Amino acid sequence: MVPTIVLLEIFKRIFQQRGETPALQAVAQMQQGRVVELDGTLALTAARLGVETRLPLADSIVFATARQHDAEVWTQVLKTRCSAGLS
Repeated sequence: MVPTIVLLEIFKRIFQQRGETPALQAVAQMQQGRVVELDGTLALTAARLGVETRLPLADSIVFATARQHDAEVWTQVLKTRCSAGLS
C-alpha cells in the first residue's frame, strides 16, 4: 500500500538527486502496489493525528493511511516515532 504523498516525496527526492528518468522509474515500481489517494476523510484523520502526535504533514498522512487500512508502516525515517506508540 502506497499513500499518494509517498509518491510525491519519493519522486521529488530522486528527481532532485538523480533526475527525472530515475524518479519516474522509482515511482513506477511503487505504483505496482496499491496506491491510496488522500480523500477528505483521510485528510481530517491525518490532521487530527498530526496535532495529537506533532507529526509533520506527510508523516501524519502515512500513519493515518496505515491505521485506516490496518496496515503496518515500514520506514527508516519514522523508526523512533513508531516506538512512541504510533504504530
